[in-house]
Amino acid sequence: MDATIAYNFALGENRFALRATANWTDKLNQFFDPVNPDIVDPELGETGFPEWSGVGSATWSNGPYSLTYRLQYIGEQALAGVEIERQDVEFGPTATAPEYFVHDVSFSIDATERFTFYGGVNNLTDKEPYLNRASYPVSPVGRFFFLSARAKF
Repeated sequence: MDATIAYNFALGENRFALRATANWTDKLNQFFDPVNPDIVDPELGETGFPEWSGVGSATWSNGPYSLTYRLQYIGEQALAGVEIERQDVEFGPTATAPEYFVHDVSFSIDATERFTFYGGVNNLTDKEPYLNRASYPVSPVGRFFFLSARAKF
């Protein structure tokens, strides 16, 4: 189930945009044999398939300037290679990756009608990826700064 809510408003010359999207998954089964539906591999709760996830953002803009804060939530899940149906028996709670909150901040400046500068910081709090073979849910680079320009010709 996905749900999104957005709200935009202005206070004088300042414009604000608030947005939140949430995802809840009740069941996610993989079937290996189309003629035998009893052979089921439950994927929900394994790496990349959390029960809960979501993204929220708040943007302020005034004339040519804008600033955005983005928050991503990723619910707890089993580490890569751990089958959720055997997790408790084989590994216990040590095979569960905790929930993650990833913070990003960005800005843009329309310098002229033809040139825009933008930049920001992804993974502001420098979260590390889960300890496993996949780089998830964040990049192995960690905190990432970027600065760029866009030109219209």
